[in-house]
Amino acid sequence: MANAPTGHFRVAVFNVENLFVLFDRPPPPGSFESLSEDDWQRLTISTTTENKTLRQTRALAQAVREIDADVLMLCEVGGLESLVNFNDRFLQGLYRPFLIEGNSDRGIDVGYLVKASLPLKFHLISHKSRPLDFLYPHERLSKQTGYVEIPAGRIQTHRFSRDVLELRLFPREAPESAPEPSLILLLVHLKSQLDRDRIDPFGRDRRKAELDKLVQIWGEVDREFQGRVPVLIGGDFNGHAGRPDTDAEFAALYRDTPLRDVLEIAGVPSEERSTFRQIQ
Repeated sequence: MANAPTGHFRVAVFNVENLFVLFDRPPPPGSFESLSEDDWQRLTISTTTENKTLRQTRALAQAVREIDADVLMLCEVGGLESLVNFNDRFLQGLYRPFLIEGNSDRGIDVGYLVKASLPLKFHLISHKSRPLDFLYPHERLSKQTGYVEIPAGRIQTHRFSRDVLELRLFPREAPESAPEPSLILLLVHLKSQLDRDRIDPFGRDRRKAELDKLVQIWGEVDREFQGRVPVLIGGDFNGHAGRPDTDAEFAALYRDTPLRDVLEIAGVPSEERSTFRQIQ
């Protein structure tokens, strides 16, 4: 989503699906060409997550090189260590990694890769601790009644499932005192459609609460710079946030903001607006 064009600057959004690249023992030198998949997996001793398969990791690196974006907005990254290892060992340090650990219970974070050659300065802001001002219906009832098994005082609000990770980009020569960014990116991975606890069908209520808070954050950023700075929102919305036929939980995007779908801005016919493709 964008409220203004960003000029000749290539930004891509990519869900890299469980990008864990962890080394608990020193990896061999070179490009891992001689490693079998078993040898690759033995580089980590994690009992909870496996490394992304070597074949998939190589293919992902090839895709990143072909896309050749100035900035990659990534979802489902297995932490800063994985992002650094992926950039160093598979992209030869082409990018600068930016990531702050979020709230995911699966360890899948949102993060950025920014071309190291760009003459820019950066400021990274996490919104993971922002309260959503949201409770599930049973929690609201417990808070109202002081139900003994869930004391009202312990139930305050929920927070983002992962984060809204804000990256502000400045020209390298920008003054240190009160600089104004050239571009602001808001990267999000909203609540999934899974409902393991059977309290929120398809995660819609929680996802709507996260979207509404995202819109609030956008508004704060836009007001801070009085609309002078382009703001782009990207990530995995876990639903159809574009137009037409926008899912109901995303209504605030078009009701409360001037934001527009980048595919709409680009004039892509609605029947060709594919934003999700899964490759095995």
